[in-house]
Amino acid sequence: MSQKLHLRLLITIWFLGILLFGSSASLVRADEPVFDQFVYVPLVFRPLPSADLALSITSLPRPYVAGAAIIYTVTVSNIGPATSPAMTLTRTLPEALLNPIFMPSAGVFDPVTGVWQGVALVAGDHATLTIVATVDQAFTGSLRTVVAVLPGGVYDPNSTNNQAADVNPIPPPITDALLNPGFEGITEPGGITHDTFDGSVWDNIMTPEGWVTWWEEETGGRGRPEVMPIPFEGYFVTPVPRVRSGHWALKFFTFWRPHRGGVYQTVANLPAGSRAMLSAYAHAWSCNRDDTGALSCGDDPYQFGFKVGIDPTGGSNPWSSNVIWSDMAYIYDVFGLVGPVEATVGQEGRITVFLLSEAKWGNKHEDAYWDDVSLVITP
Repeated sequence: MSQKLHLRLLITIWFLGILLFGSSASLVRADEPVFDQFVYVPLVFRPLPSADLALSITSLPRPYVAGAAIIYTVTVSNIGPATSPAMTLTRTLPEALLNPIFMPSAGVFDPVTGVWQGVALVAGDHATLTIVATVDQAFTGSLRTVVAVLPGGVYDPNSTNNQAADVNPIPPPITDALLNPGFEGITEPGGITHDTFDGSVWDNIMTPEGWVTWWEEETGGRGRPEVMPIPFEGYFVTPVPRVRSGHWALKFFTFWRPHRGGVYQTVANLPAGSRAMLSAYAHAWSCNRDDTGALSCGDDPYQFGFKVGIDPTGGSNPWSSNVIWSDMAYIYDVFGLVGPVEATVGQEGRITVFLLSEAKWGNKHEDAYWDDVSLVITP
């Protein structure tokens, strides 16, 4: 092969290499390693520094005076560990607050956007925002003011303390939300219905007005109870009083079989987010014999127990996981307190309260006596 032909062949091979592999193509020996053209650069993600901001708000005077000034003090504290170079403070002021003025202790606060700049909070430091307004002359009721904060440029690891509320004045607790809490009756003394959780009607289930009877029924086990309001008269006075106060109480009982059940009531039109506290008084008569003077007998101190419960969503299912129950109380022959149990009222402003008695064994007398149910709502 001539030298020119050899050169022409090399040029052709070089040109084909450019077409197939690009300008970076080159001839390599078969025994040389081939590397790809990618460069791997490790990426390291660093978390934002964290600053735990905590918020509080107070107002003066307490109680407020309609037509006069009210002063709010909002305090933002940095629990740390990092510095918060800025923050955003949102607030919900009642419409009754007129012409509010915002005065930060440091930096510049924009009341429209809520951005608070120029206030670098180091760990352990705090800043305040004073809000001065006039209460509408015609306003009555409670002023509820809510504030919330978010840090700027850092991460807040704890959001539970980023919101605060002030209620001025604090309304008194609601103590009359329950219907017929002492079983005295609504339309008549000791008045009854036949209301049951499944809609069935039984002559021996005389549910106190305002309540609904419920129970758990098992084949060969727990059974349907008998229910009745009882008066402070005759048999129910001696030898063991079965009414704690007033003239009536509730008797929930079975003969020769265990039971698990009680009564419930749904309460509506409550302030969402308020706290509900439920308690009641109860005692048991549990015995196989009649000759004990209506006193309990047996060797098991945990044979008969009582609970009170609250469903903060207002559901009427006693078996729902939403129900918050008190500890079991074992009380015989003398009224004792069951509960209290507490829950936060849901957004619907409706809760359901439950009374429960549970007898483990099928004694001849398995009687639960209830009286003086108390529901306290703290707005």
